[in-house]
Amino acid sequence: MPQKMQRIGGGMDNELQARPAHDVDIGNRADEEMKALGIDRALISAVVDTFYARVLKHPELGPVFDARLSGRWSEHTLKMKSFWSAVAFRDGTYGGNLFRPI
Repeated sequence: MPQKMQRIGGGMDNELQARPAHDVDIGNRADEEMKALGIDRALISAVVDTFYARVLKHPELGPVFDARLSGRWSEHTLKMKSFWSAVAFRDGTYGGNLFRPI
């Protein structure tokens, strides 16, 4: 029995050691894909800023968003930029919780 557990543990160690290289490969592929599409972090930032500027001007959406985010717009837009950059570049940098209310 201990030998079996040792083999399982050794396999997990190998998987854990291979994970960083796998993550780097995923990130590199995402960088190439985004570059081919003309998407960079500056574009994501501009899209998020433009989206929320339009939301704020909208007669129905603006008051709803502003009521929830009043005084926290900067924090929220930074979080959204981080989220969309992590999605696009698959870099795992977003540390927020998507299911937690704003």
